[in-house]
Amino acid sequence: MRNSSEILRFKGEQNENKEAMTEILLPFISLIASLFFVILFIAFGWYVVWTLFLKKFGFVRELLGVNGPETSTKEKTQRTRKTRKD
Repeated sequence: MRNSSEILRFKGEQNENKEAMTEILLPFISLIASLFFVILFIAFGWYVVWTLFLKKFGFVRELLGVNGPETSTKEKTQRTRKTRKD
C-alpha cells in the first residue's frame, strides 16, 4: 500500500505534466487560430472588393481567369458608331 506522500508526489507529477503540455499547446493553438482569422479576414475583404469594384474590369477578370457572359459579335457591331457618308 502506498503512503500518502507517494500519492501526493504522483499527483504533483501529473499536474506538472499537464502544465507542461498546456505551456506547449496553448501558444501553438493560438498561432493556428490567429492565422485562421487573418486568412478569413483577407478572404472576406477580397470578396467585398471583388463584388463592389473589381468584377467591373475585364482586365482583372482576365488575370484571374474568370470570364463573365461574353458579348456576341452582333452586339459589338451594333455598338460601333456609324459614320455618315456625305
